[in-house]
Amino acid sequence: MKIEENGYRYYSYEQLYQIGFILGLRDLGLLVEEIKDYLGDSSRDALNKKLIPLKNKIELRIQNLKQILAILRQKENDNFQLTDVDFYVVKECFLPDHDFWCSDFKADCSEVKIASSYSQFYQELGAGVMANKNLSGFITDLPQAKVDTYANSGAGIEKGLTVIRKYAKENNFKIGNDVWQFNIGLNIEKLGLTKNGILAYKILK
Repeated sequence: MKIEENGYRYYSYEQLYQIGFILGLRDLGLLVEEIKDYLGDSSRDALNKKLIPLKNKIELRIQNLKQILAILRQKENDNFQLTDVDFYVVKECFLPDHDFWCSDFKADCSEVKIASSYSQFYQELGAGVMANKNLSGFITDLPQAKVDTYANSGAGIEKGLTVIRKYAKENNFKIGNDVWQFNIGLNIEKLGLTKNGILAYKILK
């Protein structure tokens, strides 16, 4: 490395590769002393032992970033169809097939139990999926949007289901048995739900 009078530093091509490696390690959160330890160890066996956990950390970081990138692309492609609608307005929209991770805890559990199960569920899935809260929610067996068979009969949900049932009847639609409750936004308030949400049914052919 050569330092000019104006303070600019000039590196050789060989040094540029090392600088890129150092900056990458810093981006992973390694301390300066840890980086010096990696670069200064002349023992091949000792260095290999140090590089294994570092390699695992990088691979995990890449995996999480890939998950987040896939989520962002999915949202860009189709999630706008779910949110671009006013309150209590029924909208028909097409969504591509989705795969969902599901837990098996009951919807009528206590608030403490749901919060605990919700947290454990996302921890088991991994850090990348945590960014996907806009597509989280609940699925309930509720044929034909019959409100009186739904245990959590909040006023907002009742009103939404009534509108869906009326719309399906007026348009001679047959809807599936499962109602999806999609969260809107990232602020999960309680019971695994955001303040506002979207109720969705599949229209059967």
